[in-house]
Amino acid sequence: MKYKLLYLFTLCMFLGTCTIYAQNEGKAKKFTGAILFGNGIYLEPAVPSSPGAEVSGAAPVASGISSSDNRLNNMIGAEFRYFVTNKIALKLNGSGIIRSTPAADNVPGIPSELNSAASIPSYAATVRNNSFTFNVSVGAEYHIATTAKLSPYVSVMLPFSYGRSSQYDPTVKEDGTIVDVGNRHIETIGFGGQLVCGADYNLTEILFIGVEIKPVSYLYAYNTKYPGPGLESRSAQTNTFGFFTQPVFKIGVRF
Repeated sequence: MKYKLLYLFTLCMFLGTCTIYAQNEGKAKKFTGAILFGNGIYLEPAVPSSPGAEVSGAAPVASGISSSDNRLNNMIGAEFRYFVTNKIALKLNGSGIIRSTPAADNVPGIPSELNSAASIPSYAATVRNNSFTFNVSVGAEYHIATTAKLSPYVSVMLPFSYGRSSQYDPTVKEDGTIVDVGNRHIETIGFGGQLVCGADYNLTEILFIGVEIKPVSYLYAYNTKYPGPGLESRSAQTNTFGFFTQPVFKIGVRF
């Protein structure tokens, strides 16, 4: 809890300072919107196994800060900027994924030793699997020099990632025991800070493309696993530092 409060306080102070400074710098106002391609910081949690198996002690992994699996054709979200002056913009980007699979009971079959055609096959249960994950980043951007075509900038971003996943297996075994008596789930939270370097290139007065990279980034993440109702939880945490990671390509418009 103390990490959440400290992060929220830092975020409010940061945005408040940027807004006051920007208002004193000029009167220009402009919005931009863009779609982002690259590798986002998602925390995709793995649900613990059914009771009776070992509860994993694995810590969360910041998949967006990785030395592999970095694809430019992977859309990672949308970005919105509000220019309070010609050089300073407040920035917000993010994305999310929701998955839901309802459960179905298993149905035992009736085998036949005399004729396989007379056998009734058994039907396995469908495991209920619900997950929700999203990431959002807020910050401020300063454009170093602006020409008619090119506008390089630096920015400071505060990312926040959240993931929750739950499963329930309704299978009734031959001896009458039930695999799960309730949901198993895991919750993962991550937050940190990033220094961003990038540039916009104006194709027209409305359309632009851009590139970004994070020279320095940091993400603190922790997860809590709940293997079943009434059972003790298990937590793990990790710290991830990245240097010149997360290249991003963007296509956007001004409005």
